[in-house]
Amino acid sequence: MDEEQELNVEEATSPQEGEDVEVSSAPEEEPMSEEEWAEIESDVIERFRKFARRASEWHHDLYERIKDDRAFESGEQWTRNDRANRGEGRAEACINLCSVYVNAIVNPFQAKPFKFKALPRDQRFMQATVALNASLTKFQNEFGMNEANSQAFRDAVMGGLGFTYATVEERDGSKEVRYYAVSDPTMVIVDPDARGAALEETDEVAVVDFTPYEKAKDDFGEGLVSLESPGSARLADFGQDWEVPKDHLAVVTYFVRDGHDVVYYRLCGDHIVDYGRFEGMDRLPVFAFLGDRIWVKDKLSYGGVVRKIKAQQRTINYAQSQLIERMAKSPKGFFLSSVGSLEGFEEEYQNAEYGLNYILHYNATDSNGNACQPPQFINPQTHVEDLQGVINTSVQQMSLAVGISPNGIVSQDLREQSTATEVLLRTRSNQSNVSNYINHARESIRIAGEALAHLTIMAEGMDLPKGSYDIVVEEGCVSLTKMEEDREKLLALAQIVPEQFKLLVTQQIVSKLDIEGSEKIAQVMWNTLPQQLRGGVPGWNEIQQMQRQMQQLQAQLQQAQAENETLNNQLTQMQLRTQTDLSMQKLRHAQNLQMKAIDIAEKAGEKALAAQQEAEADAKGEEKELKKRILDAVDEERAMNVRKREREHEAAVRMAEDEASREGEEG
Repeated sequence: MDEEQELNVEEATSPQEGEDVEVSSAPEEEPMSEEEWAEIESDVIERFRKFARRASEWHHDLYERIKDDRAFESGEQWTRNDRANRGEGRAEACINLCSVYVNAIVNPFQAKPFKFKALPRDQRFMQATVALNASLTKFQNEFGMNEANSQAFRDAVMGGLGFTYATVEERDGSKEVRYYAVSDPTMVIVDPDARGAALEETDEVAVVDFTPYEKAKDDFGEGLVSLESPGSARLADFGQDWEVPKDHLAVVTYFVRDGHDVVYYRLCGDHIVDYGRFEGMDRLPVFAFLGDRIWVKDKLSYGGVVRKIKAQQRTINYAQSQLIERMAKSPKGFFLSSVGSLEGFEEEYQNAEYGLNYILHYNATDSNGNACQPPQFINPQTHVEDLQGVINTSVQQMSLAVGISPNGIVSQDLREQSTATEVLLRTRSNQSNVSNYINHARESIRIAGEALAHLTIMAEGMDLPKGSYDIVVEEGCVSLTKMEEDREKLLALAQIVPEQFKLLVTQQIVSKLDIEGSEKIAQVMWNTLPQQLRGGVPGWNEIQQMQRQMQQLQAQLQQAQAENETLNNQLTQMQLRTQTDLSMQKLRHAQNLQMKAIDIAEKAGEKALAAQQEAEADAKGEEKELKKRILDAVDEERAMNVRKREREHEAAVRMAEDEASREGEEG
């Protein structure tokens, strides 16, 4: 393995009295003194503070908006202004549809998360790539990566920004790669100049945490965090967005890119309590999951679903609260009757609404013998149609703003009048409306996969050089929604196809179900279909057999390609061995040709000069002859013109004379 791929993570502690500190892994370097180490600590902490304050200035509005959206989505949807406008003590209902819409986007992602794997660029590294994929698969299945990605994805959908990060931890004497979600995205300090699909194009990033002072002394040693008071630490004030709580210390993990390496520092109080270096990493191991890109005050920022539907959510809460108050003020039911019909049965009717006696008595006649009408029960109606209309309209507006219904991306109610085309258009529209969240998450996971692959190679000492493989992301939730889309279209198609084709449609529907045994059921149904419905297509077993044969042929093709690559490499080596001799021979031959060309050129030059001079003389003679011919032609033309004018003049004179003679004779 190359030296630049070796993992180099050194633990650092603050020097004790009379003790020196080594900050480099090179054994030949002299250990640092306490003063030199203290100067390094001061420089790193001051650099971080400048970075954090600049980031806070730029991203303050974003952090505040995320906190506000997070609280709103959690149910804190009534403000002081609401209570001031409506009055204290009134009903405050909260039908929280924000979480419903967020979950509608996140649930498919959680049901079938994206996974990544490595593909070799060169067949020589096929075996090493297989070993890498084994480690990556185990890592993705066992170490909670899906949960971390789901949390970051939910944060992005809800508020516009979520984060995960990768690191290497030493456990039981071995180095293990770990991957975590940042529980609070506002505790990640992002470089204002960061770019890229996961904000990976940056030179520094930090993750902040707050820990009680006493716990910090237990974790890092009293000598490292010993302060007169927690508030006196240099890390007590580094930006308005990260105010350190009382009796707490900020613990900051600060990542800095250093050439083709990444250096991290863990800062607490006034000291560097840990540091290390990931060699050969071009990107920082902190990965952003992004929501909608928006512009706020001429700054590029990010937003999620909640900001789009706050107004409609508050309207629903208002309407529901008023409905509750109307119901609370609605009077109880009562009986309307004459006095005579109830005489003697008053107590029976007073408790009729609460009792279980469904038989009530009344007097058919009064004391005077007059007929009495039966008592009539009056049940007052509470009118809620207007409020229900407000709520329904608000829900429709929320669906338009988000781009999907609260039922999810593809789980729509299938009406009888729906056609397959309508379902297709509706489903694709829903998918495209939220595809930006899915696409951003997919790219973030790919970038995270590149970093995790690099850390795994270093931690496990694999012989797999950089650039010998690519990280690709599998379909994930995209295939799940595609399967649901197909199922919805088939359900719609089943309503309009002739009866004899419904067996085939049913078989296809079963094949799209995400349940255990669906493939086996679909296989049995396919084999029992009439031959005319299968259209001459072979049975399920034959199809599976052909697929296996295709896989075998593909494996043989890959093997042949690998052998061909080996032969090509051998041919290349043979060509390299003879290349120098051939080059020298070509050079000598070229020199000989050049000398001969010079001699020929000299002789040819003399002949060419004589020929040129002769040609120029001939050309001058021809030019003189041509000029003479031109002058002769001009003279001839002039003579012809003179003779022509003379003839015309003679003709005119004769005509004049003839005219004069005729006039004389007539006179």
